[in-house]
Amino acid sequence: MMNRSKRILGAAGVVAAAALFAAAHSRAGTVCISTIYAHITGRGDTIDRTTGNLTESGKSFAYIFKGSPRPSWVLLPYQDGTTWNGYPAIGLEVQPTGSPLPTTDDGTDKVNLTIAQFPISQDRYYGFAMKLGNFGSPNQEILVAQWWQGVPYSPPMSLHIIPGTNFLCEMQVRNNNTGGNPNAPAIHIPVGSCMPGDWQTFVVYTRPHYVGSPGTGEVTVWHNDMSKPVADWTGDVGYDPSVPVNTNGTPGQPQSPNLPASSWTMYFGPYGDHDTINRQTYFANIAVASTMQGANPNQ
Repeated sequence: MMNRSKRILGAAGVVAAAALFAAAHSRAGTVCISTIYAHITGRGDTIDRTTGNLTESGKSFAYIFKGSPRPSWVLLPYQDGTTWNGYPAIGLEVQPTGSPLPTTDDGTDKVNLTIAQFPISQDRYYGFAMKLGNFGSPNQEILVAQWWQGVPYSPPMSLHIIPGTNFLCEMQVRNNNTGGNPNAPAIHIPVGSCMPGDWQTFVVYTRPHYVGSPGTGEVTVWHNDMSKPVADWTGDVGYDPSVPVNTNGTPGQPQSPNLPASSWTMYFGPYGDHDTINRQTYFANIAVASTMQGANPNQ
């Protein structure tokens, strides 16, 4: 049976759990040394106008997109003077799907920046500021951040803008029980609203966990208010890299011949089906750290 344990904290739950979260994540009253595994400040960046790769402090962050050749409506990353708390923002934008469609086309538009890759055996805090700029009301789900585990699987963790909800956003989680197909029923974790024009700050903590292994996984999300989480979910997060994943998580369903990767790759940027709307996103002060404080985009 799918492990769907979920705790979405209301006001009373936050008060009751405050001490636990402080100890587990904030470590209030202690000196906490954070390891920073990846950090994009946006300062002094160069963006290759051919490849789209971004370079900061000698480190390169790869740009990826869908369609070959790259469609004219799928833009290269850019910086246009938009900032968050003094941090220059990186623009990742898909304009309304145009024509002709590229030679290789799978019905989706995608512009992503690769942030980092980490072993899925390790827990991490991921922090960033995000703003939807010129962003129309979506006609279908649009993914804006993902933690990916290899072809051909849907990401085991991702952040989505939900259509028909006035820009509500949610985390989606997948594992061996849900299945790895994009149409498989994901686990949905609401995390608030992401209205265009307003900066949103996030810290996402994840402890990966395979189905059937000892212990439990966790996804905790802070959104705008870094003093308390908007969601704290426990269950299986990610795919077991030693076995293929069923299409829909049901025994007897088709399996991919590919094993899931033993690492997660983190991407930012809009990704979804062809659409008639503009999808402009900005990201700033992106950090991956060993503590909540180290990942907090307000730092």
